[in-house]
Amino acid sequence: MGRGKGKGGAKAPAVSGLLLLDKPSGPTSHDLVDMVRRALSQREVGHLGTLDPLASGLMGLLLGPATKLAPYLSGLPKRYRAEMLLGLATDSLDVLGAPIGDLGGALGSIPKGSPLSAFPPESLVPPGALAIGEDEVRHKLSGFLGEFGQIPPGYSAIKVGGVPSHRLARRGEAPVLAPRRVWAKTLGLISFEPPVAVVECEVSSGFYVRSLARDLGLSLGLPGGCLRALRRLSIGPFDLGRAIAPPLSREAIDGALISPRDALPFLPEYRADSRALSLLRDGRALHGPELDCGQAGLASGLVRVTGPDGELALIGEYVMGLSAEDGTGVTNAPGESPGAPSGPPRGDTGAGAFPARPFLRPRRVLRPAQGAAQHARG
Repeated sequence: MGRGKGKGGAKAPAVSGLLLLDKPSGPTSHDLVDMVRRALSQREVGHLGTLDPLASGLMGLLLGPATKLAPYLSGLPKRYRAEMLLGLATDSLDVLGAPIGDLGGALGSIPKGSPLSAFPPESLVPPGALAIGEDEVRHKLSGFLGEFGQIPPGYSAIKVGGVPSHRLARRGEAPVLAPRRVWAKTLGLISFEPPVAVVECEVSSGFYVRSLARDLGLSLGLPGGCLRALRRLSIGPFDLGRAIAPPLSREAIDGALISPRDALPFLPEYRADSRALSLLRDGRALHGPELDCGQAGLASGLVRVTGPDGELALIGEYVMGLSAEDGTGVTNAPGESPGAPSGPPRGDTGAGAFPARPFLRPRRVLRPAQGAAQHARG
């Protein structure tokens, strides 16, 4: 699918920016990506993390040249509200899956073809799950605060031998996934009416709330746990207040789009004049007089570099000064390889020495998207 034609038969400029969607429960995340592609007649659409079909809530999509911002946004923490059914184990770790083993509750077994969500929660769990107190759930939940190793669900996009584990699981295989380091900043028990616990959490990228439901159930001495519902409330500084829901039209997307500059509010801004911007786009570092034309007071780290028009041109790295011996002071974005740069900024001389004075170097240049600003609001 290509972009639409503008006046005179020329291709219309790519829409560029961050789009926040409120995904309903039911469709897949890729269904929403396809909706946006069709609405814009544009293929270049990427996401900042999927949601399972059962889940609803905030999805972030990057459009056009702004897809280059993914390394700086995909690692942001996320906040969720989850309904956990403690005492029921399923293969997918949610109520859309099949029960593992015999049901210990009053129901005993599920009629073929009947969804678990159609039955009262208390009929699906062993009697012990109904006798657990709120204080015990709260205590066990607090044990998952901080950093720990979490085993992802078998039904996930993680690849095993190059094959997504959910494909293996659907073929009846039992993919073995290694624990992954994740962290939970907050875990709050909002309510508990046995056997359903409502939990709000702020967690790292890569954290599976389905796995938390399973592990919380196991920690309480139950067969496990699964999700009845999940809603993503926020991604980093972005919440549902700026999100739009299907159906998705070109007009709705244009009105909701966040500009590339405003998609990175957590990075300080360096305003470059035309000459400085030209040097950076050419791969050269700014230092001395060229650097002084920008804003003072920057700390070492990544910055968003805007041009005279106020639009985001590239991501740069401001360095207070590197040691000529070890090249310390290097900052890496999520997903970028650590370590010192391979050589000094272009234009410097010396036997591999880095300048001791502050400088700004380009890290990721956005492709110019003429006219994109008219599609994105601040």
